[in-house]
Amino acid sequence: MEIVVKNIGKVKEANIKINGITVIAGENDTGKSTISKALFTVFNSFYNINDKVKQQRKRSIENIINKHTVNEIDFDENFFNTFFKNSNSINLIANTIIENFATYIKDNNKLKNEILNYFKNFDLKLKNSTIEDISQKIGVILNISNKEIESSILTDNLNNEFNGQINNIFINEKGIIEIKLKNKQLKFIISNDKVEDIEKTSETIITSEAVYLDDPFIIDKNFDNEKISNHKIFLVNKLFYDDESTNNNVEKIAISKKLENIYNRLNIVCPGNMVESNKNTNDFSYRFNNKELDIKNLSAGLKTFVILKTLLEKGILEENGVIILDEPEIHLHPAWQVIFAELIVLIQKEFNMHILLNTHSPYFLNAIEIYAEKHNIKEKCNFYSAYLSGQFSEFKDVTDNIEEIYYKLARPFQDLENERYSDD
Repeated sequence: MEIVVKNIGKVKEANIKINGITVIAGENDTGKSTISKALFTVFNSFYNINDKVKQQRKRSIENIINKHTVNEIDFDENFFNTFFKNSNSINLIANTIIENFATYIKDNNKLKNEILNYFKNFDLKLKNSTIEDISQKIGVILNISNKEIESSILTDNLNNEFNGQINNIFINEKGIIEIKLKNKQLKFIISNDKVEDIEKTSETIITSEAVYLDDPFIIDKNFDNEKISNHKIFLVNKLFYDDESTNNNVEKIAISKKLENIYNRLNIVCPGNMVESNKNTNDFSYRFNNKELDIKNLSAGLKTFVILKTLLEKGILEENGVIILDEPEIHLHPAWQVIFAELIVLIQKEFNMHILLNTHSPYFLNAIEIYAEKHNIKEKCNFYSAYLSGQFSEFKDVTDNIEEIYYKLARPFQDLENERYSDD
């Protein structure tokens, strides 16, 4: 897999391969998170995109019918009692219209007859003007192209992740986000913080969702009125509200064997599990040795491991899936950084996952490099250096010269040493 990003956020241009573990290292504010946000948003916007487009149309149709039929309530109380108390009523007619999309988009008279006949089932004869108005507005919805709806979905999600500033603010050039998977391609042209065009070679290029972890405190669920990004909402839903994996028994046995080595390392730091609290079903606890500790009372470092363990236990990290880790070492002691690094390597090896990892820690970087070689996946690792070029962020493939990253990350320590002896 490859992601290309141009003129998005601070990024001037980036061409990043993600075929195993991809590490992007660099100083703060060098555009590392921009790549992560772009990758997450594209994957999670276009996963099951056809279903999402259908649901968008369906909701619009339901809203139109609901708005116009409400006006009929004053004239027919029986209609209110039979139609609106039947929660599936509007849903059913909306589904019928969607299922016969090809027919109704060509023939508005058939659409009008469908609406008229449907409401006859509820002993309601709508006014001709109402039927006409409903059918015309639904016709407009049906004539909106799939590409327009896809563009709108991605625009909304990108604006959520980038706080309404998708394009590079320093130049007046169109942005590009492109995903390449083998011989398949998705390319998005973005202008004025809006997706203006989509180019794709396949309708089913995205077959999984991406998991994005950048904040261990997400496990506390203390959002209040805070506006949080889609990737955090997605992670919370997966951790707390998603049902456990529906794998059959054979699949569970196969997965358990893959997880054995991972859990052996993971349990060194995180021997317990996240469970629904006995005290309050809306809260969660960390259970260990038959004792429960409120999840909020865990250290930031332990929360990182708990999140990873829960994702594994619930089968959310899946074969050939995508996980994005943005500076996971930030709350970890160097000893735990080393353990976490090996876990990432083992997860990639056992599940063949596509892992995008941002870091500015030389310890963590070194641990990834060493364990990748130890577990024989060195050839599946790519390393990039993120740096500022004027006002822009650029990225350099340093897989064959990783010392370049170490030099940049270690330079502050050298500067400090120079300061120590500056007066000698």
